[in-house]
Formats: sequence, structure tokens, C-alpha cells
Amino acid sequence: MINFVTDFHLTEPWINSMDHDVLTSEILQQSTNNNFVEDEIKKKYSDYNTDNSKGQHGVMSRPEGHGVWFPMKNMYYGSKMLNLCDVLDENDKTIDNKLYVYKIDMYGAINWALPSEYDYGQEHHNLNTIIDRLSVRALNALQKNDNFHLMVNYNWEGVVYDHNFIVLHSKLHQYNIPHNKVVFSFAGYNINKWYRDFCERHKIKNRIKVFHLHWVWDNKSEEFYGLAMDQDWHKINKEYIVEPKKHDFNNLNRRLRRHRLWTIAKLKESDLIKDNIVTYDFTIKENRNHLKWIPTIEFNNEHDFTNLRKQIHYLQLYEDKKTYDFDDLENLWGINHERSSPYTDSMLTLVSETTVDEGYYYISEKTVKPIGHKHPFIVMGTYGTLAELKKEGFKTFHPFINEDYDLIENMNDRCVAVLNELKRIIYLSNEEKIEWMKNVKPIVDYNFRHLLNFKIKYKKRAQQRTQELFKKFNYNEKII
Repeated sequence: MINFVTDFHLTEPWINSMDHDVLTSEILQQSTNNNFVEDEIKKKYSDYNTDNSKGQHGVMSRPEGHGVWFPMKNMYYGSKMLNLCDVLDENDKTIDNKLYVYKIDMYGAINWALPSEYDYGQEHHNLNTIIDRLSVRALNALQKNDNFHLMVNYNWEGVVYDHNFIVLHSKLHQYNIPHNKVVFSFAGYNINKWYRDFCERHKIKNRIKVFHLHWVWDNKSEEFYGLAMDQDWHKINKEYIVEPKKHDFNNLNRRLRRHRLWTIAKLKESDLIKDNIVTYDFTIKENRNHLKWIPTIEFNNEHDFTNLRKQIHYLQLYEDKKTYDFDDLENLWGINHERSSPYTDSMLTLVSETTVDEGYYYISEKTVKPIGHKHPFIVMGTYGTLAELKKEGFKTFHPFINEDYDLIENMNDRCVAVLNELKRIIYLSNEEKIEWMKNVKPIVDYNFRHLLNFKIKYKKRAQQRTQELFKKFNYNEKII
């Protein structure tokens, strides 16, 4: 059993390493009978949204600059949530030899939880991190007890920047927290190689432990399982029907990151936007900021926009917004926003993943979406994406899709190979397209069933996850 501890409880465990400067002292306000004024706190700082069209159900909204949230539930088999004061004596020594883990659940941009001068400028040299916000008792317990550990959980994201991770190591050193008692978990699938490379780049010898923990398989499988089993069945593509499609492919974009802008520009250059489902919105404030990032070819691994700027400018001027299933792209989320139409109406999905950058390894809900909609896909993503999908038990589409692109480490070359293969498929004759769809249909059916199995086999996965985490903390007790 893993015993997770929090500084204090309301009806449920509260947030570790809260930024009290952001949330104000009202969080700690107590009534005359020494109980927390829970209703007022939730009224001010929580949004348990029941309207899934407006946000993710059951997720606490929090101000920017906070960077942490409620502990994730049910991720581990047989785990307990305990109050810090119940497991420590008056000297902050643990009351027994059980495993205790003080877990910080990070959420959103990593610079909210581990800000650096790189993020906010040199004038901000006293930035408040999650380590600075550790309670005194938690810090004492980490320093005094071999069985009291720290876990920093970032399972909602798979991209961590060097400068933020340097801050984490620096803060652990500053507060004398033994590095070997710290586990950092996030969704990057090649986490051991990523961390080893990070340490080598920055000559870090005092290393923490890392753990692969990904939200997407459990959460999206549960979502699609629910959609398939109730009245929302219409929201997903129930069957991959072998027939001529309205469009050859769909390519759904919300945040217009550099590689997505490059992809859209290349599709426009090849005149592949107007007759296909390609979504984007340049009017969103965030996307206008992304437009400023369009580089010239300054580095060998950067996309070259020299000859593509005119394509982006044209779309901005004449077609600055293109939608299909949802008109409000700004308020879309990876959960609870599914519509069948892009998949029913197209033959193939071109996935524009979160990142394509070298040195990162991440599969997000964007790749899971076509799986849940019984749709074949080609991925504009990181190196080894398809290999990781196979490790998770999914099938990919070789030989019907040339998947050699997944073996190309160079970012630019991989992206070019993806688009070339997309063009090859959509330029097939109508008869060839029908035959192609017949060939991939058994694969999409298998992948859909396999995705739902993540929900069905959740308990077993939780047991395995717990065993693996025990090993990270050097606890090898068998879980029954």
C-alpha cells in the first residue's frame, strides 16, 4: 500500500504546495469550532463543472500562477490518503516504518509550478516554486525520515523544458532534500532516456528518479467506453464504413504551434485545405502569439518558413478561421469534446501531435481520438510514436501506410515523410481508395476494442502501476 499524505483535509484531501499568495489566506481561515470553512472556499476557488461543453467535468479551476491541483484519485491500487499530522509525531518523525509519499500534482504549464528567470525575465529572481511552497512539517519529514518521500506528478503533460527541470534540481539542493527520495512522473514515454540525456547535457550527478505515468490511456478509454455504452453513442464514429468519403482526410488544430503552422502552410501550398477537413483559428489570441514564433531557417532542425510565409499570410487575410465539428476552438479540451463528423466524413486522420521536436517523447489524446472513432491515422508527432503504440498493444497500418517515418529521428525529415505519405494515399484512384479502406478496417476495429480494454482492465493496470512505483521508492512488498 502507498500512503499518500497531504498537509490537511477538507471533505477530501486538499492540494499540496498551494500558492497561498495566489489563493489568499482565506484557504486557511477557520471557524469557531475549528473546522475549515469549506463551502466558502469551494464557492470562491472551485468550479465543479457539470456542463461538459464548457469545461472538463470535476476539475478544479485555479488562477494562473498556482500550478497545482487536487490529488489524482484511483491511480494506484490500495492507496490511502492520510493527513500529515496523523503520520508524524511532535518531532516530525514518522510514527511507523510504512511508506509515506508527499505528492504534488502539477497541472497546466510547467512554469506555473517550476518558474525560472527564462520564463519571466531576469527581474524575477525570487520566483515561487512548488518546492518553496512545501509546508515546514513536510520539509522536515523529508529530511528526517528514510520512509518519507516526495513525488512530483506531472502525468497530464509529456513535455518538460530543461530550464524548468534545472530549477527543480536546484531547489531540492537548496532545501537539502535527498535527490534519491524524489520521484518525478510525467507522460513522456521514453522518460529514462530523456532524463539521462538531460543530466548529461547539464552535468548533473545527483539524480532523482523518474517514472512514466500517462493520463491519456485511462481517461480517454473511460470516456470512449462511456460514449459507446450510453446515449452519447452518436458522438463517436460507430463504424468505419467502406465507401467514398466527402473528404480524403481530417487535420484538427487548436493551438497553432510551430509544426502545425508549418503543416497547414504545406497543405495550403499543395492545395489540400479547401477540399478536406483542416481546422484552425488565427483569431484566437494565443494563436496570434504563436504566429510570432515562425522562424526562418536558423537551425538545421527548425522548420523553414522562408517560402511558406505567404501561405500563412494568405490564410490569415482571407480564411483566418476554418472549423468543422466545433466552432469555438478556443475553449476545446482533450476530454469531453468528441464529435463523429470529422471521422465519418473522411477516409484518414492526419494527427498533429503536441510536439514533433527531437528529444521529446509524447503521445497525447490527439492520437487516441482517431482510435476511439475507428479511424486510420498517420501521425505528425515525435520519433518512435508508433513503436510506443505497439508497446501498448495497438496495431498500426503497415503495409497499407508506409510507416518508415516513425524511424526518422530528424524532426524536419520526419515531418516531410509524413506529408509525402499522406499525399500518396489521397492521390490513389477511387477504386484504390475503396480497397485501401477494406484493408485498414480490421485494424481500426481491433484498436477500438483494445482502447476500451484499458477501461475494462483498469484494476489490473492500477496494480501494475503501484508495483512499479513501489520499486521506485525501493519498496518491494507484494500487492495482493
